[in-house]
Amino acid sequence: MTMGLNTQNLLHLSAENFSALLKSISGEKILILDSGILKPLDKIMGMSLLREAGVKTIHRLENVVPASFLNSALQYVFVLFPTIESSSQVSGILAANGLGNANTSLIYVPKLTRKVSLFLEEHCVLDLVRLYEFHWEFFPLDSNVWSMLLPQCAFYEPGVQSDVSNYLMLKCLHSVQVLFGKFRKMSAFGAQSSALVQYLASKTMEESLSEPPSDQDGALDHLVVMDRSLDLLPVLLTPLTYEALLHQVFDVSCGQIELERPKAGLKNTERTVIALSNRDKTFASIRYKPFTSIFSFLSSNARRLKEVQSSAANMNVKEMKDFVQFQLKDLQQQYQSVSMHISASEIIQKSLGHMSERSIHIENGIVQKESNIYAKTFAFLQEAIAREFPLPRVKYIISLLHVCIGGLQSQDISFLKRKILEGYGYDKADGVHKFFLYLESVQVNCVSKHCIDSQITPKSQIPEGNHPSFVFGGLYQPLICSLVNRVLNGGVDHTKDPLPKSVPTTVHTRQSSPVARPNILVLFLGGFTYAEIAALNAIERNTGAKIIVASDIDIQ
Repeated sequence: MTMGLNTQNLLHLSAENFSALLKSISGEKILILDSGILKPLDKIMGMSLLREAGVKTIHRLENVVPASFLNSALQYVFVLFPTIESSSQVSGILAANGLGNANTSLIYVPKLTRKVSLFLEEHCVLDLVRLYEFHWEFFPLDSNVWSMLLPQCAFYEPGVQSDVSNYLMLKCLHSVQVLFGKFRKMSAFGAQSSALVQYLASKTMEESLSEPPSDQDGALDHLVVMDRSLDLLPVLLTPLTYEALLHQVFDVSCGQIELERPKAGLKNTERTVIALSNRDKTFASIRYKPFTSIFSFLSSNARRLKEVQSSAANMNVKEMKDFVQFQLKDLQQQYQSVSMHISASEIIQKSLGHMSERSIHIENGIVQKESNIYAKTFAFLQEAIAREFPLPRVKYIISLLHVCIGGLQSQDISFLKRKILEGYGYDKADGVHKFFLYLESVQVNCVSKHCIDSQITPKSQIPEGNHPSFVFGGLYQPLICSLVNRVLNGGVDHTKDPLPKSVPTTVHTRQSSPVARPNILVLFLGGFTYAEIAALNAIERNTGAKIIVASDIDIQ
């Protein structure tokens, strides 16, 4: 559902700010972009606007040969995520070319972290460059999905991760309120979210904002913010909806996937880009459907479109003219879209593999705390590793067991680590060791267990119809759905309280007049999943509320 907001204004604001930054660096510029920045930047500006800001050419950092920059008359502008790897590569380029601060600038997106700053100082780079920071606004990937499109490295800095995230979210939410008006009400769940909302509601922030627009339909009524750490299960469980599986299987970038399909009558293939947006009628009709129903739905659609096209043979001249003018192009686009989504569904089905049904059964058993599930899971994991079941899925199941039972025993962690290295190869040792180190650092406390337990549906009570838990087969409802329902009920949750009293919550009300069908911005601090978006869409359909989902990082 849309809510009358011109979300393109977010892109325009990012473009204005980045253009102003580039223009502050005088002279013709060579732009060198970190991996992952090219597509977002293209979405913000495009080459024509970059040329207006003095950009002559663009290069990818990973393709740059160290001793390739010889023109000292040009300005070299590196746009980087705050990682040691990228900064190290820039250091090598500077050393090889003798570039200095007269013609070299580093722009860190979204912020220069202390760790990277120390690296630059140790390698004598700080005196050779001019440093800048730039953060773009939320990207409207679709009418109901906003993202910062930032990797986790953009936020991760031991001890200050939440501070960096909140700093950026304050800036982005300030821009949202300047563009669309003040939030009438703000609700926060979790320590980090509460700190964010408390500052948003402070006098300093209040005085910097314009008054809300008089047209209520164009405003965001309610901000709901939740710490990702309160509900980890949507990240770990296998989703059952089409869009969520697309994001699990494909490398999605800026709301697009690339699909390799065979050319008609030829042996070679061609790359096709699919935009995952409601502008695609086919995708809009299937994105929230259970994957098991996708093939029959798409096949039925393909037959219907062929029948409509075939009916043109019986049209008279006037009818044919109208058909070509008003319907043919749209039908051809729909048929191509159906064909592409059938191909994507086949790739998903192949990726899930023959063990996916058993994997989901094990996941359900873990969540439901079935008897002897610990032993059953270990037996399944040993078979999955022996059959080379996708390693990421194996890690998810291990993590799910760790979270749901309150922590794996150290001897079992050692056993699983050894089995994974034997099964997948010791060349993956570094990644495997890091995974288990992180797993052991995750403290599963009573707060997490309370939140999880409150959202589990007993098998005997699995709801029918359009219930948000359908995204996980009716067994688990994402916590955010209970929190949004609480907000829609005026702050009173008539079901089991999903949060223990120890969880910090904050509610700030600017305008208390009730809104029949409120516009809600749901913000996840720590990333959202597309299963949660599908579940929130069920709440939209059930209540008439209009919901936009946003997040700071991309946890794909």
